Amino acid sequence: MVRRKFMFMLPLIGMNALILYSLHSSAEAGSVSDTQIGELTLIGTIFGVVCVLFPEILGGMQGFGGRGGVMEPTPPSIVAWFGWLLLGLPVLVWAFS
Repeated sequence: MVRRKFMFMLPLIGMNALILYSLHSSAEAGSVSDTQIGELTLIGTIFGVVCVLFPEILGGMQGFGGRGGVMEPTPPSIVAWFGWLLLGLPVLVWAFS
């Protein structure tokens, strides 16, 4: 099952890598915002992959953290959907900019 999910993620990961490469080459000109966007893209890609591959583990986390707590588990389908959104969002922003 994980292999099938990874096969669907591979094109999005590749597009995100191309976006990071293009931001890195343009960041050499001294633009700070491109570097920050690149870092957010990298973090979003890594977290998106983790959300898609392990939605049961992340959705089952409960407890207190920060100001509030999570009292009920999140359905794995919502966690996986959020992961796909994180993987596809940089590609969509790049395509429409």
